[in-house]
Amino acid sequence: MAQTDSAPSRRARLKRLIAAIAIVVVGRTQPACASARVWEEEAFDRSVPIGELAAVRISNTNGAVRVTGEAGARAISIRATKRAGASTADQARAALADVAITITPHDGTLEVRSEYPSGGNSVSYQVNYEISVPPSFTVEAVTLNGAVDARAVAAADLESTNGAVSASGVNTVTASTMNGAVDVDSASGPLRLRTTNGSVRARMVPPIREVSIETTNGRVSLEIADGANADLDVSVLNGSTRLEGIALRDSRQDWHRLRGTIGEGGTPIRIATVNGEVTVRRGR
Repeated sequence: MAQTDSAPSRRARLKRLIAAIAIVVVGRTQPACASARVWEEEAFDRSVPIGELAAVRISNTNGAVRVTGEAGARAISIRATKRAGASTADQARAALADVAITITPHDGTLEVRSEYPSGGNSVSYQVNYEISVPPSFTVEAVTLNGAVDARAVAAADLESTNGAVSASGVNTVTASTMNGAVDVDSASGPLRLRTTNGSVRARMVPPIREVSIETTNGRVSLEIADGANADLDVSVLNGSTRLEGIALRDSRQDWHRLRGTIGEGGTPIRIATVNGEVTVRRGR
């Protein structure tokens, strides 16, 4: 005959399980506390003639990237801070020599790449970039862990996995991140903005062009210029849609979708979120 556990015995086993989990957690966190990293850093500064170049592409892994268009620029300025973290200052300083920044012109594009040594967790590496280019340049920037930002350039394709992505004064923007916000200011489009966990904010100036915004968990705020003509299509699974100062003609709405015409229509604006509120407002 099978025996039935009593409530006291179940509670006793639960307490032993919680205690075992606590031991594992403490055992895993103590080494991290005991081995706090010491960080050392080194400056990197290069200037590259513009020549036939019209674009810059930055490939990074750990660290932020910012690219700014500078009126009257006669060269591309690449400033970076290389950082290495280890258990001692001597180890961190020695590790800085293992971090390389390569600069290669190729078919009109200046390629800037961070190269880190492979293998091992005893040393952490990071490179933070500040790059200046002519305002007519196209920018591509990718990092795994860190923020990406572009300002006052012709077009930008920006990507991060863990970090915010932003652009200001850039007409054509493609921006994506998995964990972080997307923020675009003073753009006319086309815009293609995507995040998984984070909010999206965009402010557009005329003449507006195609807009596509997607997020899974986060709010969306889109501001469009007064007098804009667009076809609006908003999908929200769990959340609401708000229009502020927007007169929508021929509107069609059900539980999860709102469609309609702004002004004379024509320019497609598509917004989709799973969990979050969508606000579309008229610009001041």
